[in-house]
Amino acid sequence: MNEASRIELLKRECLKLFKFRNDYRRYENETSNLTARVVDLRLGHTIDPTHLQFFLLKPIIRKNLSSISHDEFNRSVENFFRVKKTDFYFQLSELEKFPDNYRLGYGVILTFNSIPKPIKIFAGSLAKGKITTEKPEKGRVLREIVKKIVVPQDPHIGYWLKVTTSAISYSIRFDNAFEFSEESLDILRIATPTARIHLPQYAIGINTNENKPFLATTVEFNRYPYYSRKQNLIDRLNNLCVKPSSELEERIKDALHFYRIGDNHSPDHQRLFFYVAAIERLLISSRTDLTHKFSEKGAILLGNNSKDRQDFSEKLEEMYKKRSSIAHGGRSKYDFFMSVDARRYVNNIIIRILNLIDTQGLRKVSPKKKKIGDSLDEYVDGIIYSG
Repeated sequence: MNEASRIELLKRECLKLFKFRNDYRRYENETSNLTARVVDLRLGHTIDPTHLQFFLLKPIIRKNLSSISHDEFNRSVENFFRVKKTDFYFQLSELEKFPDNYRLGYGVILTFNSIPKPIKIFAGSLAKGKITTEKPEKGRVLREIVKKIVVPQDPHIGYWLKVTTSAISYSIRFDNAFEFSEESLDILRIATPTARIHLPQYAIGINTNENKPFLATTVEFNRYPYYSRKQNLIDRLNNLCVKPSSELEERIKDALHFYRIGDNHSPDHQRLFFYVAAIERLLISSRTDLTHKFSEKGAILLGNNSKDRQDFSEKLEEMYKKRSSIAHGGRSKYDFFMSVDARRYVNNIIIRILNLIDTQGLRKVSPKKKKIGDSLDEYVDGIIYSG
């Protein structure tokens, strides 16, 4: 079945949701099942599962699900499943003396005079720190974001890299635009290694056949409030970060590094690699029978009973196989759900090991020549052989 047929199949399944609109609990459950179908049908490269779920729970903004007519529901679903195309423009102030309309990787390099008029106007306003939007509440957020990004004061400086992406979900078009742009700039980084070229934290986007530019930025308008209940964990990690006192604490610090790369610096399809690498760093010291040891030890730390541990073992084994495929040259498709699970496992295993360090006196992963009960392997073996 080709991609168009798989999209059509998922669309038809979504259209059947309408009959459950007056039974919200059933509707919500069916929505979760359809979200999982994105992975089953290998559509994760064009549909963001979270986007699909959000859309299905609110197919028409400002209208209750039970008040939507059958025609309205169908039109909304049909519109969602259209593949859309977006042009993204990045200002590269370091470039000079390039020919206009110069091909580079996934895009082309343009002078300011060659970019569309709506983009010119938007770029001019952005350079002055101004941004307009039809929605006042969104405008307030965007103005706060603009304060956090570096925008050249003259949009004529340098050149503009135009990259076009296509997908059903905007989040995928956005992610691909930034990833394709970085890959395109890698060409110049290799060709002239003495020059340092940085992709901006923002682009100006415009959807095909539309005339409304918008700001696309990697700066997230997040807040991190203080929670007193987290203070003990933060104090524990403070000490570990500044002065780790054992091999196991050093490994936790390394795992946090992999965790950060997966969160902040990795393309989506490689996130799983770094999360699994973090788990591996926490659990494995020997190079023998890695898959078995990885899944077995991880399952014991994550699960509280035999059934849970069996489930965790199977999931961890599948994660490790995917991680190995990526490491050995495989171009694995982005598995949203598996990546989210792996990220959560890193967090849970770190907290569990910290607890074992403090309550069981663990200091290393594997015992050295003499077993003295201070290794993670000995702790895990104790649980396995206890029956």
